[in-house]
Amino acid sequence: MLNKNKANKEYGLWRKIVNDATEQSRNIKPTVIEKPVNLNSLGINNIENRICLATENVSSKRLNMYLEEIDIKKPFVIAIGPEKGWSSKDIEIFKKLDFKFVKLQGNILRTETAGLVIGSIIKYLKGEI
Repeated sequence: MLNKNKANKEYGLWRKIVNDATEQSRNIKPTVIEKPVNLNSLGINNIENRICLATENVSSKRLNMYLEEIDIKKPFVIAIGPEKGWSSKDIEIFKKLDFKFVKLQGNILRTETAGLVIGSIIKYLKGEI
């Protein structure tokens, strides 16, 4: 897990990437990048679609299979972890918070790329792009 200072620094980079992509694509419904928070303080009680991209050895589904099973129109919380992977403590927190673990078929993507890819797939399926 990133320390707080590093996470906040990278947040600025992630926001810049998303803002640049939004401007270039003229997207009227940009992806929202929230500030990094401690996993224990996630306020997600009202959001059903909770997914965690995991490369760890946990029970998971491919993203496309998960998306076929849920109401795609409802909001999402997407957890994209560090490139080194989630810690076992992180995994346990996600399980307690009822996140579903998903994997992408193929290559493991960089953190900032994975978020944009998954967000774009979901926005496409929602009919927003």
